[in-house]
Amino acid sequence: MGEAKEKKRRGRGRVRQVRFPKRRSGLFKKAVLCDAEVAFLVFSAAGRLFGFSSCSCIGKTMKPYQQFASSQQEATDEISKAANTRIKNGDENCSDSDLKSVLLEIASWADDEHLEQLEVDELGKLEKLLHDALSLTKSEKNCKSKEKEG
Repeated sequence: MGEAKEKKRRGRGRVRQVRFPKRRSGLFKKAVLCDAEVAFLVFSAAGRLFGFSSCSCIGKTMKPYQQFASSQQEATDEISKAANTRIKNGDENCSDSDLKSVLLEIASWADDEHLEQLEVDELGKLEKLLHDALSLTKSEKNCKSKEKEG
């Protein structure tokens, strides 16, 4: 297998502006060839907005995404609330399921490329998940040490 080609940023701003339409059209073609429902909103270096959707309207593609994002947020909130109530109540019945669900959520956020794109509020949510995981880990440790002693 060959090594991945390293992408480098073009030196001058004008060169990047000239190459942008070529790269943009290439992205669109690949998305359409994959028969994927996609929507692109792109701001060029010159500040121009370009929009593309594989269906007739970008809103049709965005609606399922917004529903998915809101359901993901609700699930994350429920996991965090459950973890916090267990910790606050000092629940002695330690189960790995809460910890595993929090760790899976953290793993989904932990991609290096994904981290660079996160906004401040999203990073705050990730930080909260990490604190929840730490608290759950500590409570699990305490439960297991009590089991050994008792």
